[in-house]
Amino acid sequence: MNGASYREIAIAIYGEPRISAESWKTSPLRASVIGLVKGGLDAINGGYLNMLRHRRRS
Repeated sequence: MNGASYREIAIAIYGEPRISAESWKTSPLRASVIGLVKGGLDAINGGYLNMLRHRRRS
C-alpha cells in the first residue's frame, strides 16, 4: 500500500543476506512474497470474512 516493491518486502521479512544469496527473478522467496501480498490484499478487501464464515466441524 505504501509503494514498496516485492523485493523490499522480502528483505523486511527474510533479511538482506537471504535475499541477496540467490537470483531474485527465479527465487522461491519471490513467489512466496507475491503470494503473501496477494493474500494480504484479499484479506483487506473483505476476504477475511470468508475465514469467519467457514466453521470447522469437531
